[in-house]
Amino acid sequence: MLGWREGGAALIRAVVAELHRRSATRLSITPELLTAPTPAQLVLGEHGLHEDVFTAALDCLPFGPDKHDG
Repeated sequence: MLGWREGGAALIRAVVAELHRRSATRLSITPELLTAPTPAQLVLGEHGLHEDVFTAALDCLPFGPDKHDG
């Protein structure tokens, strides 16, 4: 799997860059993310991730829910 601890440095950097590229900016948590998770959510579901990939995925997670009236 891409992003595993056993990956080489160049591959790890490429996975981190791609994760950032595919992640929408300023995305809020919504119920739809339960059935259509973000790339970061999918990556964090994997075991044995390299620390840099894990950290990048955390940084790319959606923010808390939007506050709405009512």
